[in-house]
Amino acid sequence: MARYAPFNAIALLVGSQVGRPGVLTQCSLEEATELKLGMLGHTCYAETISVYGTERCLPMAMTPRGRKASSPPPTPRAA
Repeated sequence: MARYAPFNAIALLVGSQVGRPGVLTQCSLEEATELKLGMLGHTCYAETISVYGTERCLPMAMTPRGRKASSPPPTPRAA
């Protein structure tokens, strides 16, 4: 994964120059590496879990493996 980090950085740089509203960019290399190291047992804490749509189930899956995970609080839905 890390060998593609420079290409990802260039893509984010180029993408940030395009003024298109509503577009989010995120470098997922750090997130993926952190998650992989945690699942292999090399770390015991994942700083963030930003795999969108898995905020509720991913920390529950990591807990039995002895991993602590903090995810952002859920976004309140409009009534």
